[in-house]
Amino acid sequence: MTESTTFTEFPVRPLPREGESAAGYCWRFFDANGHTAPATARVAARSDLPVDRKISAMVGPHVIDRLRSAERDRLTWQGSLPPANWFARSRMPRFCSVCIAELGYHLAVWDMPLMSACGVHGCRLLSRCPRCSASLSWSTLGSGWRCTCKTAMSTVIPLRAHRWEVIFSRLLAGACDSDAPVELRHRASHEPMTRCQYRTRDLYGLLVYLLSARRYVRNGGHRSMDAAWSELRRYGERTAPSRPEVTLLSTLSPSLQVKAGRFMRWLCRHSAETLVDMGDDPRFTPMLDALQSLSAAGNPFAGPALCTVGECWRSSHIGISSLETVCFNPQLRLDERVPILDGFSRWWASFVTQIQPRDPADCFADDPSDEEEWLSVWDSRHHAVSILNAFLDVASGKRSRDGLLQLIRRWHPPEELRRSGATLQSVGAYLTTLSLRELAFVDALMSAPMSSNRPPTDYPNHG
Repeated sequence: MTESTTFTEFPVRPLPREGESAAGYCWRFFDANGHTAPATARVAARSDLPVDRKISAMVGPHVIDRLRSAERDRLTWQGSLPPANWFARSRMPRFCSVCIAELGYHLAVWDMPLMSACGVHGCRLLSRCPRCSASLSWSTLGSGWRCTCKTAMSTVIPLRAHRWEVIFSRLLAGACDSDAPVELRHRASHEPMTRCQYRTRDLYGLLVYLLSARRYVRNGGHRSMDAAWSELRRYGERTAPSRPEVTLLSTLSPSLQVKAGRFMRWLCRHSAETLVDMGDDPRFTPMLDALQSLSAAGNPFAGPALCTVGECWRSSHIGISSLETVCFNPQLRLDERVPILDGFSRWWASFVTQIQPRDPADCFADDPSDEEEWLSVWDSRHHAVSILNAFLDVASGKRSRDGLLQLIRRWHPPEELRRSGATLQSVGAYLTTLSLRELAFVDALMSAPMSSNRPPTDYPNHG
């Protein structure tokens, strides 16, 4: 055989089989004709260099180009293919010894990034000879799938894989473009996530998001959520996804609402406040934006996930449109929120009777010259949430009413808030209409020393 030998000159021209990889077909083609596969057989399956075009001419461009194009389309995400470090031992073929014995050819799904197990038999894929520990390669693999030490891969007893590695293998096989054998697709159909139509790139896109989100949260929001293939490299044997990521993937559909609520509780686990501002968390908003981008790109998993997170957020929202990022602490159950709201309404009805009616002339002057300076120091939403939390603490008995003496003396809410029936929503909506100066002033009054009859000297006098 020479480099000028063409497809029509080979006496045996086997047809590709269901789910066969491009590199595996090259090896099987040359093996059927009594030749050793070239060292670039695996590279030829993924590139279009001149040397690879020569191999394509040997095994038939009409066959190898179709197989190669299918593998590229499955793995192209965000306009690029995954780097080599996303593949477990990327230069070595990987086999399920039982499948090789049963089918006699190499499956394309075994070459997928992070693939490390067989979804049919639940065993680890082989990349080394168990007898001599030599790395397997297409150029050294002998006829009958034998290593250089003459050990047949079809006779090797494989090791059992972790459950989550098998699940990930089945999820890949369940993609509508996987072209996996019938038996593997049948096993994949039992996984909850495979009940919707998705492509291979959609699964990897969601996995990239989960990996990036996990690192983003662990690093306290100091990494970018604009994850790409190259930013999520893993090395050596750690290329397989870990159990939490695969568990989340496999149970995403039936337990998404539970996981969304659990994640929001985890973000607020150190907060003892009744109301929390999710917009202040440096991790939540970027993660939500990244999920929205994934959904806009047509990922079928991102849309339901985004809707579920939105429902979980809306169920905790306090109902004030001007405070759209403020919600009840996710650690509070729904049956705990109603007594809090009722207790606040009763306490407020008693509290406002101690405050003098508001004088229309007693208000803050609008001084635009200093507004920019105040904007750099005070945030209206932060003050509004702080005031509401203080009110809720007093209403529930967590905080002494004595701390409101300065507020009773110096603050004059409008008449509509002095009527019975005022709620947390109406009080919060009013607070968001105040100027930054008055919000800062009211917030400071609530933390001012009780022995002082004057407002803090750093804030403007009210009236």
